[in-house]
Amino acid sequence: MKRVCAYIFILCLLALQVKSQTFYMDTVVTFSQGLTNNGNLVLPSRSNPSSALGVPQMSDVETGVINFFALGFGGSITLKTSNPIPVTPLTQLQIFETTWGYNCSFYPEKARILVSKNGVEYELLGETCGNDNTIFSLYQKLDTISYIKIQDISDVSKFTSFVDADAYDLDGIQIQNLVPLSIELDFFEAELIEGKLYINFRTLSESGTLRFQIQSSVDAFNYEDLEIYFVGANYSTGPREYSGSIEYVAENTVEYVRLKEIDINGNEFYYDAVPIVKRYKILNGTFYDLLGRKTGEGKFLIRY
Repeated sequence: MKRVCAYIFILCLLALQVKSQTFYMDTVVTFSQGLTNNGNLVLPSRSNPSSALGVPQMSDVETGVINFFALGFGGSITLKTSNPIPVTPLTQLQIFETTWGYNCSFYPEKARILVSKNGVEYELLGETCGNDNTIFSLYQKLDTISYIKIQDISDVSKFTSFVDADAYDLDGIQIQNLVPLSIELDFFEAELIEGKLYINFRTLSESGTLRFQIQSSVDAFNYEDLEIYFVGANYSTGPREYSGSIEYVAENTVEYVRLKEIDINGNEFYYDAVPIVKRYKILNGTFYDLLGRKTGEGKFLIRY
């Protein structure tokens, strides 16, 4: 069960369709390769840092062609682009890893991702595990991006049954400046009432929207899809309202909610997250007048 503590918020956004741009890393700035889980050197075929540059192979099938750089346990690599990449509200970074035949739950190769505009001051984007091919939003992190640092944080104790496991294998990085097909969002509301999250939002027009997904986060970095989504209108020139609810247990005072849109081309777009700080609860009550006489019973909503 996902956790969220939500308050009403309103988000208005008009996004216009433009051609997307795609960027890749083209320079290895520095790297420090760790060892395998058995304390050995990583195989030479997996030790070429240039394999992390350019277009990712995006393949998790063993073909005999090594097109990734194994960081080794505790290793790291810093990559750079030739020119600074401008960051827009819909700039996304996607990192690709290669683990032939294994998934994260069985073979937890993990890495921490940091970004920088000058190669000195870095912003943490979050963490990724295995071949999840994680997507990160760069908005409100930097106004331009030139450097990306990937640090292996795999727990070597999780690999005792493997021979010469070499930790996180970086296939490549892709950055895209994307703008969704036209959509005008009138409002978005999320409210938690006694352990249940209620979602309500309205679009004034849609052009190419496949569906909407609600996401939550406890740290404003790592987001998870909640088990609630709404089928988009695809094309609509009039208002359309969406509403639904899902049960939740709120454990943190401050958590985050955001709206994800998926268009008909399969692109995903993320709108501003909102920190949530207020809670609501429904109580049964008995009402009395000033003379102590019972006047009625019912439910009322309190905020705390």
